[in-house]
Amino acid sequence: MKERMTYKDMPEFVFNSLMNMEQNIQSSSIDKKLLHLIKLYASQINGCAFCVDMHFKNAQKDGLDVHELINVQNWRETPYFDEKERAVLLWTETLTNISTEQVPNHVYEEVRAYFSNSEIGELSLAVIGINSWNRLVLSIGTVAGTYNV
Repeated sequence: MKERMTYKDMPEFVFNSLMNMEQNIQSSSIDKKLLHLIKLYASQINGCAFCVDMHFKNAQKDGLDVHELINVQNWRETPYFDEKERAVLLWTETLTNISTEQVPNHVYEEVRAYFSNSEIGELSLAVIGINSWNRLVLSIGTVAGTYNV
């Protein structure tokens, strides 16, 4: 991918709006490991190579198991994720792909088994947040491999 522009080329409020949302997500009650899984998986689904690289590196730095990280896309077929993590990955997948199918009741019920309504709101914001970042990064052509932890 060829870089089309940088964040500095955009109005300041664009970047700041996403950063404000990110700060709210980081201060939520959602476990940091789950946030890493959400960001990595949504970025993989969206094909955002820069974001996949960044979130893989950040998760690794924070001590997540490399076997989990390389198998996020294969979460259904691997033993690396517990049921709560699987529910989060399903929620991430469902919200990221919402244009193809609305959220089925069984998906909500699976997430509701582990999270309160308030926590589901926070999980949803985390998915919305990374999807927003993915779309911005893909639109401006940020080059993968340029992120340093």
